[in-house]
Formats: sequence, C-alpha cells, structure tokens
Amino acid sequence: MATTATAEEVLAQLIRLLVQFPERVTSVTVSTALGETIQIFVDKADLGSVIGRGGRTARSLRILLAAISARAKSRLMLDIVANPG
Repeated sequence: MATTATAEEVLAQLIRLLVQFPERVTSVTVSTALGETIQIFVDKADLGSVIGRGGRTARSLRILLAAISARAKSRLMLDIVANPG
C-alpha cells in the first residue's frame, strides 16, 4: 500500500535526523494478523536517542504513525529495533 511506504519513508527520515549514525538506519514493513508493522533498525548506540527519555520520542513517533494510519483507514504499528552487530 502506498500509505505504508510513505509512512515508512517519513519515519525513517525523521529518525535519521535524530541519530548519530543515520547511514545505519534501515526500515522494513512486515504484515501481521493485526495489520502492518514498520520495523526501524538503528545502531545500538542510537537506540536511546530514538526511544527518548521515558519513551517520549518513541511515543511521539507512534502518535504520528497513528495519525497517518487513521487517515488511510488502516492499522500501522512501529517497532524500533537495534541493529545486530
């Protein structure tokens, strides 16, 4: 779906602005029974920057994703994952 690809690109770009190693940010969309999940992979050193103090940054990213998915009448979820290695 075009909205999923757009949401994935927007989130990846926003996260690249937050991290120290933007070249290591990758994303993939996975279909699940509950909807589609956008998985954003970041460097281990950047995980704290993306999650934020008390999870505030991650919560804000999820709110933005909820607004995008509500407009598209679909369900999108976000997972923030540390890159292995």
